[in-house]
Amino acid sequence: MKVCKACAGGCCRAFNVPITGFDILRIMRTIDIDPFFFCGVEEISGERLEKGLEKDPLFIFTDSGEPKYYEIYLKRVFSKCYEMSLKCIFLQEWDAKELGSQEVEGIIGRCGIYDCRPLACRNYPAKIDKENKLSMYNPYYEHTNPENKRWKSLPYGLCPRPVELDDFKAGVDEYIKNLVHGNHELEFFIELSKKWNETPDISDKFIEFLEKEYKYRLPLK
Repeated sequence: MKVCKACAGGCCRAFNVPITGFDILRIMRTIDIDPFFFCGVEEISGERLEKGLEKDPLFIFTDSGEPKYYEIYLKRVFSKCYEMSLKCIFLQEWDAKELGSQEVEGIIGRCGIYDCRPLACRNYPAKIDKENKLSMYNPYYEHTNPENKRWKSLPYGLCPRPVELDDFKAGVDEYIKNLVHGNHELEFFIELSKKWNETPDISDKFIEFLEKEYKYRLPLK
């Protein structure tokens, strides 16, 4: 999208990016990296567990000696450009002034694994609405809303200007393809979580489990 030219990567800082088995294996194979380098987990309990159980891909890992439910994300690390703020581990960032840019100002953010980025990132900000139609979430209005104090301030501001129709036109076919793929993959990953949770194990065995389950699924491209 045209609006992305001046992007500072606010969405890569404001959100935890959920990843599926497809995402994990594709990233791992594309850049030949240990998945434990980029996979992070968040323990889910209480009300969040009650709401998410059977509806979200929550996995029981027994590393602590007792079964606990976790959601899997891309790891977040501290930003080098914004003091004490977190960002996606794969977000690359530069100061436009240091680069001598004449077009943009401030911090420029770019995905370091764009060609194999997670499906959640490929779909954003498109979504399927309640009528199963393609719709576009407009991130600009989230961080200009006075109630969203965190997203209103840098480095978490989501878009530098309102998103326009022309911003979406060029990529609409890709959005549709990715949304269909993403929805099917999420359904599959939820079923995988149920299968894993029947006989949960330590996290070290998880990648072996994914390799087996995805062996005859869609190519990881």
